[in-house]
Amino acid sequence: MFEMDIVLNVQAGGRTFDVSMTYTGGFQSSAFLSSHSDANLTITTPSETSQYRVFTDDWTDTYLVFDPAVREWREMEDKLLFSAFVEPIAIFGSSSNDLYDLARTRHLDITDRRSLDDSDVQVVSGKLTAEDVSGAISDLDVTYIIGAQDMRLRRMDVKGDVSLSGIAPLVGGIEAPQGAMDLSVRFHGYGEYTYTSGPHLMTPRVSHGAVLLDDGRVLVTGGWSGVANNNVIVPVFIFVDQVYDFSTATWSSVGPPTEDEFEEWFEDGPGVLSSAVELTDGRVMAVGIGGEDEIAGAAAVFDPAQNSWMPLPSPSTPRALPNVILLLDGRVLVARGEFTPESESSLGASGSTEPVKAVEIFDPATGEWRQAASTSESDRDQSIVLLGDGRVLIVRSGSVEVYNPSTDTWTLTTMPALVSSPVPIALNDGRVLITGRISYDSPTGRINGAVIYDPHTDTWTPTGPMTHARMSHTLTLLPDGRVIAVGGEDPLDSSQLIIYSTTEIYDPDANSWSPGPNLSEPRSSHSATLLPDGRIFLVGGIGQMLNDAGQLGERYPTNSSEFIHPQ
Repeated sequence: MFEMDIVLNVQAGGRTFDVSMTYTGGFQSSAFLSSHSDANLTITTPSETSQYRVFTDDWTDTYLVFDPAVREWREMEDKLLFSAFVEPIAIFGSSSNDLYDLARTRHLDITDRRSLDDSDVQVVSGKLTAEDVSGAISDLDVTYIIGAQDMRLRRMDVKGDVSLSGIAPLVGGIEAPQGAMDLSVRFHGYGEYTYTSGPHLMTPRVSHGAVLLDDGRVLVTGGWSGVANNNVIVPVFIFVDQVYDFSTATWSSVGPPTEDEFEEWFEDGPGVLSSAVELTDGRVMAVGIGGEDEIAGAAAVFDPAQNSWMPLPSPSTPRALPNVILLLDGRVLVARGEFTPESESSLGASGSTEPVKAVEIFDPATGEWRQAASTSESDRDQSIVLLGDGRVLIVRSGSVEVYNPSTDTWTLTTMPALVSSPVPIALNDGRVLITGRISYDSPTGRINGAVIYDPHTDTWTPTGPMTHARMSHTLTLLPDGRVIAVGGEDPLDSSQLIIYSTTEIYDPDANSWSPGPNLSEPRSSHSATLLPDGRIFLVGGIGQMLNDAGQLGERYPTNSSEFIHPQ
């Protein structure tokens, strides 16, 4: 955490007055390198006092200000004048030698060494140059007071003329292009491992889960991130879950704020590649890979009131990427998943994995697991959906299987269609809409994009054609009974690597599809959460850049989110 006080002598409207700012906040950091800053800002002038929430993202070089009146973030063209000093390059070192090197290259010198607050500190002084968006250069006198042993910043003072272009949009009456700045900063715990809250996910997130909590927030858990290069994304597993608060339009982390508590926290949570479901009491249960030993099938429960995870007994069958669903009686069914032999990595990084046929049911009331009847088949590419009568439907390529909890039996049915990457959803009338790459067994053998299964009559019916056959998309049941398909990828021509920024809506009464609202960017392998006001909250996924000619190009994991409102 840190505190910053700024006083500016500003000439505006033919008179001189002071603009004072108090800036407090924290960093998300790795060692001394901070990638985001998050703070509350108060600006006071003789005529008004304004409060803002600010967020800076160094990786994308964006600067956002939150407007509490409309609960929205807006991007500013110019960073506020203090942003260059919040993360001074001079302290990005891990030893005295690093500091000396940086001091020489940045025209800074170690001018003193003394005691401050019972700590041994070094005083680094010199000049830095700052350039605003207009290209104006300012020479600034700067002094850093840095811990001699831990290399963490304690205090900073800066004097000089600076551009006012960054602050002018926030304070009325500022007309002068520059002002004389006398900046004094007091830091507390600078460089410590902390988490910030902001308008973007802490890190890009793909193939994750999202649950709408009873308190109105949205929890995202599991999934993976990665670095893209020539459309190849190397996965990086995510251990940190996050919650979105609509009242502040910000994401915050679930878990402890310090690095010392991280190991214990990791052991309590479900870890990576987890699947989550909300329980009847409002808590969220997840099953994934968690624990210090990377236990496949680790289970945990999230308590929104405590904003933290608690470990649960693990099921007897190790598995990753399971199907998890809440039964009508409040128990949780866990099926499928991938199992890696004990001789290989539990994360599946080496060797091969095997699909799991074993099924287990967890009872939150007793905290116990019991073995259920196994499925006759198992496929890495299968999905699960709860039917209106309480039975469970599993959809695979070329077959479906229905589970009856009251008899603990599975019934296998063959579908007259070949489905790749199936995405099913139960309709209000009890039938199931299944989308994906579907080659329906018809005289034309056409790829339709969607098919309807009636579990009561065991019959199949193709829908009207979709505009695009999709995979890695989401289906959301709307309040009026229609279904919206959002984003996804083109499953018909993998060489094109097309990610969609379109949606389309299925009307069960007409058995037809129609265009829905467009997205702000292409998005696949994301999450979609229906909100009480009818909007759909889309989070993360894989995006796709546009080149200078407006053509689709490189794919990448995204940390963005957006809302759509189907009509």
